[in-house]
Amino acid sequence: VSNNYSMSFDGDDYVLFSADQLPTSERTISLWFYSNQIGLNNFGESLFDYGGLSCGESFQLCINNPCNNGNSLSLELQSHCGLNTIQSDGTLPLNGSWHNWVVTTNQNGTKFYLDGTLITFDSTLFVNNTYVSGRDFVLGYPLSDNGIGLGALGCFEGWVGNLDDIHIWDIVLSQSDIQNYMNSPPSFNETGLVGYWNFEEGSGNVVYDLTGNGIDGLINGASFSNNVPYPYFTLTNINGCDSTAVLNLTINNSDTSYTDITACDSLVWNGN
Repeated sequence: VSNNYSMSFDGDDYVLFSADQLPTSERTISLWFYSNQIGLNNFGESLFDYGGLSCGESFQLCINNPCNNGNSLSLELQSHCGLNTIQSDGTLPLNGSWHNWVVTTNQNGTKFYLDGTLITFDSTLFVNNTYVSGRDFVLGYPLSDNGIGLGALGCFEGWVGNLDDIHIWDIVLSQSDIQNYMNSPPSFNETGLVGYWNFEEGSGNVVYDLTGNGIDGLINGASFSNNVPYPYFTLTNINGCDSTAVLNLTINNSDTSYTDITACDSLVWNGN
């Protein structure tokens, strides 16, 4: 499986989907983000936003919210109007590198994972009242409080940066599952997987949901980019040596040279 494209946003771009099938209670949201502009403006950046009817009934992931006393590098979940809010402490560097951000919420609380590490936990917060019927889901821009159409810029503005490999579940993933999916993508048919978008279309104005649920998105101004977190490869472990694997890989511009590898040896290939 290759990873050649992400989606790039310049602040007034977005991708719009229907929120009708998205989870309203227990869930996991996983995405990769990249920017070198976080905290360099007077407003927060909205990455991911869906649902709403009135204040407190949406699900928004954002960074640098000046209206909620957040640090310029604070990751935040809220349900609009500052309700159902949880923030990270904003001490981790974010600019200039790809990061995997995962949010889980259920009756045991709400957690933030950054690059596979648990960084924030509120045992008292369970976001279980998201309203999705007839509502929208948008990437790269804030929604209106009623969940239909784009919101007015105020506390938040559009995302300036890239997003990639977004998946939504109606179950809470374990930390080990989260770490596994950082390195190998879902296979599209896992139990609880509601929507998955990897932006590998590479062109056109539609991003397709790979789960078969048909939650496809319409691109408005955003563009495909070759700036990606990493290439995906499918690895299969072989019994007897933890570091031995079968790599299903397509080689471009191949030649007739070869290298013998002994079991459990390491390999330096092209300087890596």
